Amino acid sequence: MYYTFNKIPGKIIHGLRAGVSLNNYITITKYSGYDPEVSNFGTGFSTGVDVDPFPASKRASLNVTIDF
Repeated sequence: MYYTFNKIPGKIIHGLRAGVSLNNYITITKYSGYDPEVSNFGTGFSTGVDVDPFPASKRASLNVTIDF
């Protein structure tokens, strides 16, 4: 999500844009494990077995862009 500040007082900075990006912060499911898409085997006797029950890593990025 980004927000652009168009009217900046002064003559040096002409524009400012600030934002944040979040990856893997929310998982909405009735699955009882950590993440329904992690380490599931495809076919055979082990279909749907979690072998690595750790959740996907979460990442947050902050971005600031300044136009001079």
